[in-house]
Amino acid sequence: MPRFLSSTVFIALLSFLPACTAQWRKKDVKVTVYEGPKPSECKKSDENNPIKVLPDHTVNFHFTITIDESSATGKPRSRVTSSKNEKGGNPASLPIGQGKVIKGLDKGMIGLCKGSKAYIVIPPELAYGDDGAPKIPGGATIRYDVEILDIMPPLPNDFAKIDKDADWKLSKEEMTAYFKKIGQKIDVEGLWKKEDTNGDGVISWEEFSGSKGREGPPKERGEPPSDLPKQEISDQQKKEEGEIKSYLHVFYEMDEDNDGKVSKAELAKALSTMGEPLDDELWEHSDQDKDGFISVDEFTMMGREHDEL
Repeated sequence: MPRFLSSTVFIALLSFLPACTAQWRKKDVKVTVYEGPKPSECKKSDENNPIKVLPDHTVNFHFTITIDESSATGKPRSRVTSSKNEKGGNPASLPIGQGKVIKGLDKGMIGLCKGSKAYIVIPPELAYGDDGAPKIPGGATIRYDVEILDIMPPLPNDFAKIDKDADWKLSKEEMTAYFKKIGQKIDVEGLWKKEDTNGDGVISWEEFSGSKGREGPPKERGEPPSDLPKQEISDQQKKEEGEIKSYLHVFYEMDEDNDGKVSKAELAKALSTMGEPLDDELWEHSDQDKDGFISVDEFTMMGREHDEL
């Protein structure tokens, strides 16, 4: 029998908050919080509402893009676009740390607190490079003025784990290999009859009824977003989100180096604060894909196993 986290240990983990947090560094990106809480002031996350932007979180935010005064090209301080208007505007809602925005914004948003306003100055190599974009000349340094309105934790994403070639379509071979890996028997043909609604032989992200995160296939980005609607999620996804919020924040607090995964040393440190050892059997069960780390999904599954005991 594999050793599961005992109820006492897991409940203690839910209240675990390390005394130190990872140093906030933004190589080549300058971040200035000019209003609201600083990163050092939002160390703890509420169980039901994350208050610090971390990798894979979906962030709802207002933004205004300008050409920075330090830019070698373009007219300094000229406005490019904004999510705000006289009626209030329409904030963006995007996952951070997944390449859905320019690299500099991905870097600059990590660590910002809910309710804060900040300037993020991004050099061209982490923005639009030598090619530029509409209203942004090649080689321009740009500045994002952002306001963090809300932060949502990542949802489980079984689709991404099955889709090994990342083509946003699931084949029978991928499905069979995935369930073989996790040691679960499945009627693939029966599943296909249910999921492959258009009969094209593959299951698309839209067809897939299981956990699939918030974001579907990427769309081509042209002009910087100025009027992005908020993503709608299903009732089932909302339910799953509610179930995992109570322990997702613990994962990110244990992840001291902010790399989006928990190492054996980080888990051992969390358990040691409660006088609990981390033995090899527990680690082997926790690190299900044997990559040497515990991912968000793996930690979420640990919580679900605890709930089912």
